[in-house]
Amino acid sequence: MFPQAYKSHLSLRYTFPPLPLRTLDLHIPTNPPSTPSYSLIYIHGGAFRDPAITSQSLLPSLPHLFPSPTSSPTQSHTSHNIAAIASLNYRLSAYPSHPTDPSDPGDESRNAQWPEHIRDVRRAVEWLFDDSAENSERGKYPPLPAKECILIGHSVGATISFAVALALDLDAAGTNERRDRFDFVIKAIVGVEGIYDFTALRDAHVGFREIYEEFTTAALGDEGDGGWERGNVGRVVKEGKG
Repeated sequence: MFPQAYKSHLSLRYTFPPLPLRTLDLHIPTNPPSTPSYSLIYIHGGAFRDPAITSQSLLPSLPHLFPSPTSSPTQSHTSHNIAAIASLNYRLSAYPSHPTDPSDPGDESRNAQWPEHIRDVRRAVEWLFDDSAENSERGKYPPLPAKECILIGHSVGATISFAVALALDLDAAGTNERRDRFDFVIKAIVGVEGIYDFTALRDAHVGFREIYEEFTTAALGDEGDGGWERGNVGRVVKEGKG
């Protein structure tokens, strides 16, 4: 039997006092890369609200991302640049009609609205890279050897990834300092089936119009009040507002 190629630390709390869904999973290779490397940070999708989609949705992919003694030369060469992989949870928007796990109006973790999703992801990334003495909880787990990361987001996870990099959750007073920090840490973003314009998505899928309007409004606010525009990160980039 071959040794496992990585070690997983699950459900680490990145805020204190702890709050459900403000957790992350950290996966570290057994044999750290000796070449220049980077950390991958994965942000799941789920229409901002699906409780069945969590950080652990990445687990089946890990054997393909970390090389093992039986890996092909091509896979080993590509994967061995990965210093660590983190998969994040974040607070979800309301989903009272979920068939098996409906949200409760009193649950802070299941009633988030923009930009709370982004703020949670930002806190998680900061926690991962914070090796200061004040972050005593972070010190219990291996530090990230690579200070550069690549954000990988699926569906609305891609939306959140770009929003974090564009600092769309920060007010004018704090934007410059915090955005400079993230421009240094975040070296690339990979969007997988990302949503970058919620208005265009709704208008292009007439048969799903009601579903798209429901989850988008729950997360971003009313379209008529300009809520949807906040999440249309594709337009922000195109118009040079970020």
